[in-house]
Amino acid sequence: MNEEKKMRQEQKKMRREQLNAASQKVLEAHGEVVARVQQMTSAWIVVRCACTIVLLAIGVLGYLNLSAIVANLVVSIAAAFVFAWLLRRGLRIFAWLGLVGGVYGMLNFLLSLADIGPYLAAAPLLALGLGAMMLDALTQFVVMVLLVRNADYKALAAELNHLRDTIR
Repeated sequence: MNEEKKMRQEQKKMRREQLNAASQKVLEAHGEVVARVQQMTSAWIVVRCACTIVLLAIGVLGYLNLSAIVANLVVSIAAAFVFAWLLRRGLRIFAWLGLVGGVYGMLNFLLSLADIGPYLAAAPLLALGLGAMMLDALTQFVVMVLLVRNADYKALAAELNHLRDTIR
């Protein structure tokens, strides 16, 4: 029984190594597309981090609930890094999920604006915070739309998915 289990683990390890080697070759062959995806996802992460710093500064000044902001933003930045890594691996479904997330972020901004709009004149930092939220959501939306519509990225993702299906 243990011998069977060891053999299955060895086979699984070999398939994983084959998949990694083959995926690396495909990614190298599509170097220009991979570089563009890295640039776009890196820009998205930079904007998200800048917006996070703005919101944290507003929280430190006492205008927003700091503990809620920190928890939300830590998860948000972690998600951005994970999404970027997955997108760079050709998992195109995450571009669609990110697109939906960007739309949600913009709708959240608009609903927040409708709720606290009258107070913005009295609290310009709150307006700055909402602007940072909108910029973050808009950047995410634009990057994901560009990835979803990019034919080269679609071809790369299809080739990597076919490779995964073949080796598994």
